[in-house]
Amino acid sequence: PRAEAGDVDAMYMLGWMAEFGQGRPWSNREAAGWYRQAAERGHAPSQVRLADLYARGLGVDLDPDEAGRWYLAAAEGGVPRAQREAARSLAAAGQLTSALSWLERAAQHDAEAAAWLALVTGGEGLK
Repeated sequence: PRAEAGDVDAMYMLGWMAEFGQGRPWSNREAAGWYRQAAERGHAPSQVRLADLYARGLGVDLDPDEAGRWYLAAAEGGVPRAQREAARSLAAAGQLTSALSWLERAAQHDAEAAAWLALVTGGEGLK
């Protein structure tokens, strides 16, 4: 009832439960539906999970562009892993300046992003 009333945290939890088959039948399609409802309302954790589903084609059509759009939305919401994934998506699209900017932001809180930044800048990142 909370999710149906618009509670984004409840939507996220129903999505997570469906995605991982916890307390309900496993269904990435159902998970994507719940995540999308919360993601469209600006819920960053749902934006990341929805992006992950698009990036892997689970419960939705494989769509790297749609994944990148949702990673970027969550990145703007301050999620370090989303910032890293947005950087990767932007780099793949040839938007290297924007990719580096997101990677620098992510590296402040994400060890994997810091390692990537060190690789792409020859150790000169975050100085």
